[in-house]
Amino acid sequence: MSYSDLAESASETKEQLVANLRRVVSDAEDLLAATAGDADSKIAELRARARQNLAVARDKLADADAALRAHARR
Repeated sequence: MSYSDLAESASETKEQLVANLRRVVSDAEDLLAATAGDADSKIAELRARARQNLAVARDKLADADAALRAHARR
């Protein structure tokens, strides 16, 4: 396997990871929306933490996507 084959394989793997993370973020957002009316304090606390973690995940996902696009342009 050549270096270019390895680089292409790694790029595809990164793209798959980004796609999988996008699905996880989307599913988590759907879950948050579905539980929006739940008044239980533990659920509200978990929702707040999930919102914060989703914001971090979205930022990191955007960074990873930008890095993949920059690498693809080379």
